[in-house]
Amino acid sequence: MFFVSFVLCFVFCSCSNDGDENNMNSTSNEKKLVKITYVYGSLESTTSFNYDKQGRLLVVENKDRYSRYIYSYIWSDDKVVQKDGNNVVELRIVDGLARSGSFECGNDKKDVSLLYNSNSRLLSYDFGYDYNGSITWGKNGISQASNLEGEIIYSGKTCKGYNPYIVYNVSSSPFDDFAVAQPSLFGLNDNHLPDRIKGDNDEFSFSYKFDNEGYLVELAATYHGNSNKDYEDGMTEYYKYTWE
Repeated sequence: MFFVSFVLCFVFCSCSNDGDENNMNSTSNEKKLVKITYVYGSLESTTSFNYDKQGRLLVVENKDRYSRYIYSYIWSDDKVVQKDGNNVVELRIVDGLARSGSFECGNDKKDVSLLYNSNSRLLSYDFGYDYNGSITWGKNGISQASNLEGEIIYSGKTCKGYNPYIVYNVSSSPFDDFAVAQPSLFGLNDNHLPDRIKGDNDEFSFSYKFDNEGYLVELAATYHGNSNKDYEDGMTEYYKYTWE
């Protein structure tokens, strides 16, 4: 079972339809995600998000004990540009969704495309350089994604706002941090919380903690199995979320 953890990632060259429309649109008084702390054994990393007065993402900073990495964002009326080192991602925004653009890595440049369903949910994306994927939506949220070799299983749990863990793990470099901060731009702002992600030979189970408003402040993901070289059976990784 292949699973993407929320660690530092650097780019090298409830209704009967598909999803719940009521969970799609963020509101002006909804809190912003400002920090994620990831802990797995002795490993720890943080991802910090800074926004302008309009709530638009300006800077993402990833760091651990060994390294530090920064993404910056420049906005115009219908476009946003993400920069990190020599890599530049330009996304064109139409009707509130990132729909096309380009990804420039060094001297090479690829077209970017994103496809949505009738409920403005992200179905597929292609950023070139093998950064592509697809997503399947069920009545309780995302049921499958090409980044996850397994089924996402729900039992009706929800949170205020959205679930950053799922957003990150169904997206990809170079836009995963951007999507975690502003999921509505990518049709990924869904508040359903899975019980587990079940593969053929192993699975992750989840537990949650919330603040007094219902925002998710801690997610614990426990691995069960022995087919993933990055995890030991019974080991738990923790994600702590700070909202403001």
